[in-house]
Amino acid sequence: MNKTILKVEGLSKSFKKRRIVDNVSFEAKAGEILGFLGANGAGKTTTIRMITGLISADSGTVIIDGHNIKSNFEKAMDNVGAIVEIPFLYEYMTGMENIKLFAKLYKASEEGVNEAIKVSGLKDRLNDKVKEYSLGMKQRIGLAVALMKQPKLLILDEPTNGLDPMGIKDLREFLKDLSHNKNISVVVSSHILMEMEQLCDRVVIISDGKVICTKTMDEINKESSLEEVFINSIKEAEK
Repeated sequence: MNKTILKVEGLSKSFKKRRIVDNVSFEAKAGEILGFLGANGAGKTTTIRMITGLISADSGTVIIDGHNIKSNFEKAMDNVGAIVEIPFLYEYMTGMENIKLFAKLYKASEEGVNEAIKVSGLKDRLNDKVKEYSLGMKQRIGLAVALMKQPKLLILDEPTNGLDPMGIKDLREFLKDLSHNKNISVVVSSHILMEMEQLCDRVVIISDGKVICTKTMDEINKESSLEEVFINSIKEAEK
């Protein structure tokens, strides 16, 4: 059985007395792509922001590769690469300058830098300033930077935003190779069911801040489709 890289237990968060995330628990294992699925406003991004330490949880625990983010944040985050919403890049610098800057911050090897350049797929545009990039191009640089740390856990929040169909296909193939051949745990947050159906090994469905379904894609495919399971799970949760 593959090692558990991410363990989320009882995670909750409220804003202005409204519970946005309510007792969320799930796990992500090495070598799998986990889809974290829900409609817009379901609580996906808030959950991911808590997992990555961008905001604090009201209650619950997050364990990354055995390290609790509350008591051992730096060691936990050493194992994480993440893009939450729009990747943070220095707009006035070129793509290459961004890659080299983050390589220094992460103490990445020359091999890591070369791999980041390859991952970006932007060899002909790396000397252009990031402010001239499309959102899809920024996503690719962000992914390259996130992987420089050689993380055990890669977290991507709506990673297909701004990508054209070919870019989505390339990303899907890249993430599958990364997870299945390099044993990285990949967590992808999305509301695009068709894309997640083609990408994921297992899905966690969240609605109104609560986890309402966790199933493997093999289980789902035996039943019907991800769309049907998604809709039926929400209907059941609303009863």
